[in-house]
This record gives sequence, C-alpha cells and structure tokens, in this order.
Amino acid sequence: MYRLFYNYPVSKDVLFVLIDPSKKVTKTKRVEEVEALYNEDELIGYNIFDVSKTVKLNADGIIFLPEKHLVDAINSILSRTGFEGLGYLKESGFVVLKILSLEEHPLDENASIVTLLGRNGEHFETVSKAKNLSVGSLCVAAKDGSILADGTLFKKRIEKNIPIDVFLMSSKMLKLSSQEDALFIPKEGDYQIGDDFF
Repeated sequence: MYRLFYNYPVSKDVLFVLIDPSKKVTKTKRVEEVEALYNEDELIGYNIFDVSKTVKLNADGIIFLPEKHLVDAINSILSRTGFEGLGYLKESGFVVLKILSLEEHPLDENASIVTLLGRNGEHFETVSKAKNLSVGSLCVAAKDGSILADGTLFKKRIEKNIPIDVFLMSSKMLKLSSQEDALFIPKEGDYQIGDDFF
C-alpha cells in the first residue's frame, strides 16, 4: 500500500508518495521533477515536484484513495523519468466495523479494550481512549499496514498482553472535522460492516 499527500500552502507544488514511512531514507535519486527515496536499495517513496504541470490537485494533506485518473497521471510522470509506477488501490485501508463489547483496561483507567466485528464474522481487538465508545455502534478503523493522515504506518501488535489489531479513527484523523478525542461514527444505513470507508 502507498499513500499520497499534497498540501500546496504548506509544501508548495510537491506530491509526496509514501510507500513505507517506517523506514529511514538512506539515499535518493533525482531525475527531472521526480526524487525517489530509498532505504538501502528498497524504494520507500517519491517526491514529485511541480506536479500541477501534469495534474491539478485539490487536496489538504492526505489523499486516502486516489482515483484511477490520478494514478495514471502520476505513472506517466514516473514512466517518463524511468521510475517504477504505482498500482491502483482497491481499498483505502480504512474499514467500517461494529463495536461488539467494551471492557475496562486493567492498566489504564481512561482506556477501554474494544472487541469489534468485521465482515464474515471476523473479530478484532484494540484499545481506545475515545469518549463516545458505544456497544452496537459502527466505527472506522485503520487496518494493519495503513498509512495514517500524519504519515505514520499502523502495524498490528500486542501491547501489555492486549492485541491491537486495528486503530480506531477520530473525525480529525479522517480529515472530516477538528474533533480529536471522539470516535467517528458513520451513519447507520450509509455503510455495512466490512465496507471500505472511502
């Protein structure tokens, strides 16, 4: 999975392509307007300068699920400069789940252990400090390997003997509002359990 970021007021006319933000850049290669970023010999991202000469972007940071025409435009730049193209993303990595149960976290009184239901009866566990957790409500979660709006990579793990299979998203993390501490609750009827949010 990769993620695109573009914010003209902050970074000017540069499209950032993050492929693996968990790895440090150890070398770069620049051909015309494309700078490829590597960790040793592994490609971990691109910086594409003056991207608006090829495609007009109206984004304020993260582009969660780029449309085919945008990927085609990026690939035309990458191909022309001799770099490897991007594949089409079939999903954003952000999935709609249902809260099945909540229990107190044994080591953090402000947190809850959350059990969630996915498509085909799949179960997930995580921990959240969100104030509006409610059994039976839908929520949006980042899946393993998803790049978040702050550019970090979410990897599932175990913390204090509790599985963190997914990461629950606030409205702010989804770039929908400035509410940071409240879980984003999708409207009932607009989404089914297991749907890709974007």
